Amino acid sequence: METPLASRRERRKTHKQGRITIIVLLLFALLGFIFLYIRPCFQQQPLNTGQTRIYYMGELVEFLPYYRGEQLYLPFIFVKEYVDPDIKWDEFNKQLIVTNNKEVYHIIPQKSQGLCNLESFSLEKPLLLRDDIVYIPREMLEILYNIEILEQKVDNIVSIVNLEEPMQLGRVTDISKLRTHPKTRSAWVYEVQPSEQVRILKEKSGWFWIETKDGRLGYMPKGKLTLIDINKAIPAIKSGFQPWKPLGEPIFSTWEYVYNKTADPAKIGDLAGVNVLAPTWFYLEEEGNVLSKADKEYSNWYHQQGKQVWAVFSNDCEIDLTHSFLADSNKRRKVIEQLLEYADMYDLDGYGIDFEYMYMEDKEEYVQFIRELVPIMHNNGLAINVYIIFHSTSERWSLCYDHQALAESADYLTVMAYDQHTALAGSSASMPWVEKGIIRMLEDVPSQRLVLGIPFYTRLWKEEPGDDGKIVTTKQTFSMEQMEVWLEEQKPQIDIDDEAGQHYIEIRQGKILYRMWLEDEYSLEKRIELVKKYRLAGTAAWRRGLEKDEVWSTLSKLLNKRW
Repeated sequence: METPLASRRERRKTHKQGRITIIVLLLFALLGFIFLYIRPCFQQQPLNTGQTRIYYMGELVEFLPYYRGEQLYLPFIFVKEYVDPDIKWDEFNKQLIVTNNKEVYHIIPQKSQGLCNLESFSLEKPLLLRDDIVYIPREMLEILYNIEILEQKVDNIVSIVNLEEPMQLGRVTDISKLRTHPKTRSAWVYEVQPSEQVRILKEKSGWFWIETKDGRLGYMPKGKLTLIDINKAIPAIKSGFQPWKPLGEPIFSTWEYVYNKTADPAKIGDLAGVNVLAPTWFYLEEEGNVLSKADKEYSNWYHQQGKQVWAVFSNDCEIDLTHSFLADSNKRRKVIEQLLEYADMYDLDGYGIDFEYMYMEDKEEYVQFIRELVPIMHNNGLAINVYIIFHSTSERWSLCYDHQALAESADYLTVMAYDQHTALAGSSASMPWVEKGIIRMLEDVPSQRLVLGIPFYTRLWKEEPGDDGKIVTTKQTFSMEQMEVWLEEQKPQIDIDDEAGQHYIEIRQGKILYRMWLEDEYSLEKRIELVKKYRLAGTAAWRRGLEKDEVWSTLSKLLNKRW
């Protein structure tokens, strides 16, 4: 018979064994959890097990490559977003356009020939257009851009790096595994050997995301690497073209406005101090044609005087014609070809591009036209000057210009700093308005590329009460000579408008008030002071024929005077 004491001992023993069993089970569960938790670190797996993906500078992108057999193609949209924001696809003409500082490429899908600076060249692999998606072959991209493309078939990835960006290099100090995530327990991709040199693309949580020489990507602990050097960036493609600039003096240009026939340069004379003539010779017409009013004798005569001739190509403020032209890459190329022919025919030194009054929606396409024009002209020794207007809220007169982008391509930008007041009485270009415009412009345009346009004209404003009692304002434009004649006839008192920084007159005749802000030596000196103050490239006068004879020597002395 079991005693109560023995029964208690048995119960204690059973209870103890139960606790041990629970502890053992918990230990096994814990070990199992630990094993499952760290198990991935012992497993090797490709970085990508699905469809081939693109990594750019170590970052996975959303766009997919395309393979035709073994040939790799990358989608246009990827190139535009990550490699070259300026690459263009002309949907209407089914044409790819690539520009850099030296070259302009025109490439059509499925063609074995393309154009580089208007010259034919052979393509190793053609461009593809598949399901309305443009695909660019690997070989073409490595020619067009400073990039390296590594295909890693094991991991199903295409790794692309921009060689124009500096990259930190490292050397592996111990055998190490590249992992899928910056965690020791994550699966490993590839084993890297000591002394191997790698690129460090980014850092995260004490780990480096690295690329091996054969394109393997993964995370490595920072302690497994020694930083050794920074890979020198390959400089962006440069044209090598040096824009013309007079030695030791600023640009002094003037427009030569041509109505039907260019004036006889022998009758115009030397134009003392002027070093660039800008005759308005060429105009945009329908279908990408260029109307010419050029005169070879004019170029010859001023070349003999040691001056440059930068002919003006204008849209003549034809807004719809301009829109049609800018939207069509074939028309743009046709115009460039004609301008190149005219430059040779008339021995030009450059062009001034004068497109005014455009749709704001054409801003990007206008920049594209300049991007396509400049390398080709530079390749033929021609300078490019682009005429612009000060920043304002006007969509069709100012907001249609991307001043910064234009300055990145053109040699010079000439700001037409006049016509401040066109409806109500005021100066053609008051000094505070001009200075404010320059300051704003210099946020987008380097001073050494900015030329200040100045007026050789003024306006006589007439203010009189209308039938309804409201003031009616009319105006009459005067050249400097006409202004002098009018002042001589009227003999008004000439005051200084300190706010405008100009001489000013007003005459009251009954109910009529006449007002004029003068363009004379005083205002010219103020304008040239601004050129000097902001170290601009020079000045351009609108226009030859509106001046007084002595203006040329006066301006020349002011421009070359030390302030």
